[in-house]
Amino acid sequence: MSRSHFVPRPPSYSLPPGPPSYVSSCNAELVPPYSNAISIAALVPRKMEFMHGSVVAKDRSWKSVWCSIEGTSLKSSASSTSCYYAPPPVQDAQRFLKPSALVRQYTLQGARCGLATGYDKRAHVIRIRAEGEQFLLELPDLQSVVYWIEAIQAAVDVSLDLDERPMPTGPTYPRHPADR
Repeated sequence: MSRSHFVPRPPSYSLPPGPPSYVSSCNAELVPPYSNAISIAALVPRKMEFMHGSVVAKDRSWKSVWCSIEGTSLKSSASSTSCYYAPPPVQDAQRFLKPSALVRQYTLQGARCGLATGYDKRAHVIRIRAEGEQFLLELPDLQSVVYWIEAIQAAVDVSLDLDERPMPTGPTYPRHPADR
């Protein structure tokens, strides 16, 4: 046998017509459907405290609003009824809203929320600061206060981009008096 018989031929360098096809190893994986884990809504009294930074709000009276948290946004819609004190079920929300209902929509990036400890005129009040505005929400009971604060803080925690989120810190406990 001749030696030239075993020499391999070079591959063909002509491309087939059409766009290139890409084969991915993850074709079998399906993307899970999106579901909103943070969703809460209620008809509550709201009182604006500050509009921008330290500018006091002009109208500081309590107004009935339909507040809802959907994911990382807080929506405040005007209500046509008073909210003292039976928050309607979420499915009945449209019945309580005015035609041009949306008053304000806040992103919860960098927002702060907590119990309004300095406000003594009403019980079960939380203070929210978002996008430079600060306002109070009055809730019907202590359980609702805890539920709303936890929901808002959870939404704040997931609102930032993964690369910008700070590392979570554990709870800080005071030292025992004997250890001081």
